Amino acid sequence: MVSFSKEHIYRPDGGLLVTWVPVVIFLRLLLARFFSMGGFKVAGALRGVWLDVDVKKRVETKTKKKKEFGKVVLLGMEGSGKTTILKQAKIIYSKGFSTLELTEFAPIIFYNIYESMKLLIINRRKFCIAEKDDDISQLCELEDFLLMQDVNDHYQFNEKTYQTIIRLWASSSIKKCYEMRSKFNLMDSAEYYLNALCDGRINFTGYIPSVKDILKCRLPSGDLSRHNFTIKGRHFEFVDIGGHRSQRIKWMHCLPEATATCFIVSASDYDQGNRLREAMYFFEETLNQEFCKEHPFILLINKIDLLKKKLKVIPFNENFPEYKGGPHNFEEVQSFILRSFLSLNVNSKILIYPYFTRAIDTDCMKSIFYAVSNIIVKNNLKKYSIL
Repeated sequence: MVSFSKEHIYRPDGGLLVTWVPVVIFLRLLLARFFSMGGFKVAGALRGVWLDVDVKKRVETKTKKKKEFGKVVLLGMEGSGKTTILKQAKIIYSKGFSTLELTEFAPIIFYNIYESMKLLIINRRKFCIAEKDDDISQLCELEDFLLMQDVNDHYQFNEKTYQTIIRLWASSSIKKCYEMRSKFNLMDSAEYYLNALCDGRINFTGYIPSVKDILKCRLPSGDLSRHNFTIKGRHFEFVDIGGHRSQRIKWMHCLPEATATCFIVSASDYDQGNRLREAMYFFEETLNQEFCKEHPFILLINKIDLLKKKLKVIPFNENFPEYKGGPHNFEEVQSFILRSFLSLNVNSKILIYPYFTRAIDTDCMKSIFYAVSNIIVKNNLKKYSIL
């Protein structure tokens, strides 16, 4: 026996036979068209009704997609952690990284190691660091050999290069230079990689990077790239714009179509010259764009784990004399950084959603992605007058 409910008609076996709602809509449109034409040209009326239903269905589908779809533009300076966030999204919402994909990161990690040691060599010489327990002439020979290598991000270590870097990292003069890294822009993961190289975990033959290794590696800033993920059943496109100054001009044409802007800041850059201040200028410049009034603005203050570690050694007020809190107080510095960025927003129409993050922490990023998706969906519902 066919059974009925408020919205559906069911077959005797319990299967759904038909839904009331489209049937009612169809009959109402059919009768309206039929009687408006005096009962004639029924075939034409039927065709018109079907067209009306089809158009309505298309509009509803398009509107539904807009509500469920999010386009997030990722902005931030080079080294802020944008590519790490995208790698986390792949780990959490895609299939992660296959062994082949992990292997493809090996040359990039080798390049990161080489660039880190090269920067240490250049600055050891710049600051004339020569510890007594080092044979400086021998150290210079090792440095000269490494500087002469033609290395790029497709580079594969050979044994001599591998052993040279190990010997250099073991020298007191290079270690002393590392302690002075606040005077130059050394990548955050330099110590992690160099220690792994000396421990033998990273070697020049058969090395397969771990997930942690690839999360810590720095990819060269390239052109604009797009990445699609499904978060809690909703589709999101993340648009990554290179953090280098030369790449930033490209973000302007992406903002009008965005449903959210996500600005990433490296909090641990406070001792790297003017990098944190430059991030504030970039943030303010972005906020002044007319398009930012139309969608949520998410501020991710990243690398707070490194900030906490660095504050134990390097006082915050050394580079920010206007800061009056405890020079090594993590909570007070966090609060100051947050207030400094939020104070740059002079437009009450722009809603800023701030979060402190650790991009290399998968659980932390899972919570951030979930929060961001909820912000975007809620804003879309308001935009389409659902809330």
